[in-house]
Amino acid sequence: MTPGVRAPRSKGPAAWLTAGIAALLAAAVFAPTLAWMLESWRVHPYYSHGFLLPPVAGWLAWRAWKPGGPPLHPPLTGSDAGLAVIALGIGVHVAAVRYAAYPVSAVGLLIVLLGVALLLGGQRGARAAAFPLVVLALSIPVPMVERLAPPLAAGVAHAAAGAVAAAGVAVDQAGAQLTVGDGAFIVGAPCSGLRSLVALGTVAIVFAGVVSGPPQRRMLLAALALPLALTANWARLAGLLLVADSYGTDRGLQLFHSLSGPVPYFLALAALVAAARALGCDVLRAIGADDD
Repeated sequence: MTPGVRAPRSKGPAAWLTAGIAALLAAAVFAPTLAWMLESWRVHPYYSHGFLLPPVAGWLAWRAWKPGGPPLHPPLTGSDAGLAVIALGIGVHVAAVRYAAYPVSAVGLLIVLLGVALLLGGQRGARAAAFPLVVLALSIPVPMVERLAPPLAAGVAHAAAGAVAAAGVAVDQAGAQLTVGDGAFIVGAPCSGLRSLVALGTVAIVFAGVVSGPPQRRMLLAALALPLALTANWARLAGLLLVADSYGTDRGLQLFHSLSGPVPYFLALAALVAAARALGCDVLRAIGADDD
């Protein structure tokens, strides 16, 4: 050992006790925020997948902290700086709840969790917790996301109308309203593609985080969620217009507004997997094939 250099301290039961107490206090302090998130996931159509993300984040954290043996062995070297980070997160929460800014308070909770990871595992623990915390961040409802629905609806209506017009279909567009055949459609918020964009974006980020490959290619894979979601929704609406022109509005709605709703989404997921393979990413790592 080099003289004058202190060996890093391996945190023992005291650190785990401190982290456990911090976690319990955080749960009590952040109870209003957690209740807000649960209610938002229940009623918010764009964040109904939020219930799935905490278990996914937990699995990712366990996987990141498991270096080939039992979880958390060899012992991690903790850092007392985690206590300052925990205090910072609680401070953010206290300032946010004063104005009922629950999304900001939720960010404070993530800071607290980062502090707990730093307290238990030092820089190694913080790195292991980074991606699971990103996944948890994706579960935080952002109220203003709904404002994107109207421009997305108008944009997808314009793109679909242009495509079917090029195919020889007579279609009239007025904003988000499309008239074709014997009826008219209004592309509302549910058909804007925003919900699939949020959900597919979340899946793409998680997927890019668990596959193996160069960081630049994985970032590109996550970025593909936007064009894939928009293309899938555009194709669904264009198909509706084509069927409505040939067989009537009722038939078009039956096939593309109800029965075929999930199909474009699953096709987009398949395209995401194909893109990962084309980029040279190891898709099998996403299901833990290389954990042995």
